[in-house]
Amino acid sequence: MNVLADYHTHSRYSRWYHAKHNVDQMTAEAKRLGLKQIAITDHGPKHTMFGIKSKNIDKAKSDCLRATKKYNMPVFFGIEANIIGGDGTIDLTAEQLSKLDILLMGYHKGTKCDFIKYFDKKNRNTPEQILKNTNAYVNAINKYNINIITHLNEYIKVDTKLVAKAAKARGTIIELNAKHLKLTDTDVKILLDSGVDFVVSSDAHSKNRIADVQNCLDFIVKHNIPIDRVKNIDNLAGFTKK
Repeated sequence: MNVLADYHTHSRYSRWYHAKHNVDQMTAEAKRLGLKQIAITDHGPKHTMFGIKSKNIDKAKSDCLRATKKYNMPVFFGIEANIIGGDGTIDLTAEQLSKLDILLMGYHKGTKCDFIKYFDKKNRNTPEQILKNTNAYVNAINKYNINIITHLNEYIKVDTKLVAKAAKARGTIIELNAKHLKLTDTDVKILLDSGVDFVVSSDAHSKNRIADVQNCLDFIVKHNIPIDRVKNIDNLAGFTKK
């Protein structure tokens, strides 16, 4: 299995040196590795610690455009947005969304939102809370053109069947994340039965981790996930750069 694109990587635009290398360095390494595409997807601006500063969004976009020309490969400018509202609201404005080539979305602990108190361990995984989480995800999928849901069921639990149904209807892809691969056997069966597609992602925070997804490839084999449903392996069927 050959990984042809990595759609979830972070650059120095994620605050406090959360990621180690700039857009040019990340792209150069992707090119060296033989990838056909890469996306730079720093954390959304409402991420408490590591979110991209709103004033840097245009700079990051420009860096991706320059890298695209310099390395003659598509460098998608994206954001890994944070879900912050039970109504599906994410931490990007309409203007900011218009600048993106690709939109990822997930829940990150430490990001303030109105539907869960993450550190309330007593109630974090109650049926009532899981329903709130699920509704937030479904609302977001229906509200925005989300390309990829990141690390599903990692920090908070959802009803996988309901999220998968919404994702399939909207053409939203589910990520197999090399750093946060917490999907259970039951989750995988539900996702496969739903008909959703997948991508494998490194979630690289340095150039040394780009396309480092061997555990995802092993996971695909273990769970008999059809390769034609993984959109960045062997036959590249991911995204078209704007």
